Amino acid sequence: MVLTRNRVAARVLTLAVTPFALLCTAARAHADSPSAPEEPAAGRSTSTEDSRASSLSEIVVTAQRRKERIQDVPISISALSSDEMARRGVSDVKDLQGVVPGVSMTGFAGATNDGLISIRGVGGINLGFGSSAATSVYLDGVYLSRPDAAYFSLDDVERIEVLRGPQGTLYGRNATAGAINIITREPDGQVHGGANLSYGNFNSVLAQTSLSGPISNSWSAGISAAFDHRGGWLTNIVNGDKVGGHDDETFRVKLRYKGDALDATLSTDYASIKFYPTLTQMIVNGQFVGIGNGNTISVANDALNTGDTTSKGLGLVMNYTASDTLTLTSVTGYREEGTDVVFDVNGLATPPAILVRSENTRNSLYQELRGSYSGKQLRITFGVNYYHETGVYDSADGLSPLLNPIPSPLSTSTMHSEAAFTQAEFDLTDRVTLIGGLRYNYEDRDFMIQYPAVGYLRTGSVSSDPLLPALGINFKPNDDLLIYAKRTKGYEAPGFNSTPGPTYPANQSVTFGAETLVAYEVGIKSELLNRRLILDGAGFYYDYTGLQVKALSADGFSQSIVNAAKASVKGFEAELTAKPTVDLTLSGQVTYSDAIYDKFCEPVSEGSPLAGSPTCSTTPVLVANRAGNLLSFAPKWSAGVTADYAIPISESRRLHANVGYSYIGNRFFSAANEYESSTLGSVSKIDARLALEFGNGLQVYAYGKNLTGYQYPDYVARLSATSILGNISDPRTYGVGARYRY
Repeated sequence: MVLTRNRVAARVLTLAVTPFALLCTAARAHADSPSAPEEPAAGRSTSTEDSRASSLSEIVVTAQRRKERIQDVPISISALSSDEMARRGVSDVKDLQGVVPGVSMTGFAGATNDGLISIRGVGGINLGFGSSAATSVYLDGVYLSRPDAAYFSLDDVERIEVLRGPQGTLYGRNATAGAINIITREPDGQVHGGANLSYGNFNSVLAQTSLSGPISNSWSAGISAAFDHRGGWLTNIVNGDKVGGHDDETFRVKLRYKGDALDATLSTDYASIKFYPTLTQMIVNGQFVGIGNGNTISVANDALNTGDTTSKGLGLVMNYTASDTLTLTSVTGYREEGTDVVFDVNGLATPPAILVRSENTRNSLYQELRGSYSGKQLRITFGVNYYHETGVYDSADGLSPLLNPIPSPLSTSTMHSEAAFTQAEFDLTDRVTLIGGLRYNYEDRDFMIQYPAVGYLRTGSVSSDPLLPALGINFKPNDDLLIYAKRTKGYEAPGFNSTPGPTYPANQSVTFGAETLVAYEVGIKSELLNRRLILDGAGFYYDYTGLQVKALSADGFSQSIVNAAKASVKGFEAELTAKPTVDLTLSGQVTYSDAIYDKFCEPVSEGSPLAGSPTCSTTPVLVANRAGNLLSFAPKWSAGVTADYAIPISESRRLHANVGYSYIGNRFFSAANEYESSTLGSVSKIDARLALEFGNGLQVYAYGKNLTGYQYPDYVARLSATSILGNISDPRTYGVGARYRY
């Protein structure tokens, strides 16, 4: 599955040459069919984004389904522009960790999950097929059921918005922890384009290109593509092979019509991620040893460790300006997404224990119709939403004597969700605004679970119809200060256990209930010193009930999923950006999140040991009391600081340096909270980038990520009393490149 060097070179050359060849055609079309300049799009600065501006630029976002200044939005939100993403090395969803407050990510999390997103301690559990994610990810308004698709690496990504806290009213059933919006550049009446090519250690190659522009007075189009290759960085001491690389390809095309009242964009996209799992055994002679030598791995046959995730779809977004105060929007998306993965759960040089997993989401249809009214005192967003998907989970376990006679599961699911929602803002005075919202959601999921080899068959359905309210108040003492308080509700739909095991009792339910999160938040947003200083902060408390958690059974591969009784999350976060001089920008963020189980009695099993917890009961089975333990993948502290310095060399050249430090505290990977040292303590990283920028849009640069070379397990799973597997984090990477914008 690894690309040959000739294929890599051919694809890089194609991506590097394409924008320059297409630019000539687009430029001629632009000359023949001129069109008037458009207003700045959301996410672009309403003033210059030149780093030599005397104040910080303003950012416009669409977090509340309409264009607003980010400092006017009563949500804990971070927005990264394309230039900032390049400077800070954000090329996929995992890179948000340490850059955005409260965001924590895993690496390969087993089965068909390449990464789990946790925000403020919520969402870091891999429940697998039959469940939903706690953080919703959207690409140009269309929901992505898999957050690990490689759309971050597109050259025309205009910005990334990360909304923290439950967003149930406007975003629905899968935004308990928050939401991530990926917004790509809209084609318009001007020619835009770019190319980026870099090379680094481990034969890393990143090639990106994009081009957009007019094709007539009303029509415009855009194309974007990216190729990201990295060779193996781990040495398999069994045979000397290099393993752990990846090959990502992403492609997107847009066609836009913009008339007097109608603005419509049709898009199609495709992404392929080929990855190579690096799970390694972390117990030797009964003792936990962590990752040992972080640059080596010991597996019997590394060629068997492969993974392939594909995502493709169509999207149509139509905005109709009915009047000066009313805009109607339709968002339609059709997607197919899937992952095939083969990995060795033995993680040793002994004969491999191979698991083969395949999960495919088909006929995924997303449709939202909404309206946005904006009057002098009243602003209302209202709409309806429909989502439908079918899925298949298949496996072929038992390919080695170690796993026989464990049969292989086969599960299917058909789910549809319908919702109606509204949110209103009413200005009581020029300084005080009341906010109220409500969403009604109905969801139904039919499922089938089979173990064909032993004739095991279960069918059933699970449904729910929650109300998701939101209440809030905003106070603006002056134009530069916003104080807000709100109560919101997040909701994670019920689901089913797709791998209960062939001996699971017929009279015991394989479904689990919904989880709900009621959040209380007070925040402040401020712009000081003529926008040279922006300081935002929030305090939050979550009342979390019915948490969906899992535990492995005695065979190490079957699992049970139950609802924990109760948990709570309390904490605060602060985000600061300052421009003390024309050339220097400083930023920093810190989050404290105490996310604990308040009440949870968990049966002890091979995958969930007692681990020093007190007991709830000892008969008929041993039950551990997890009250007081931290939620999975929920560090108490995380923080980061960044310095960005642009040094003028001449009228047309400058040196641009960006250095960032990030810190993430200890994390656990199960409710048992065992092996705190499995994270090898806290995680500290330093990333840096140095670029020489020319006045014509060209820059050459050098970059380094994880310069300290610190490695740690970024995912750990216990399979049995003598087996703990972990995925090793990326090593130090560095390289050089050239980027061009026009």
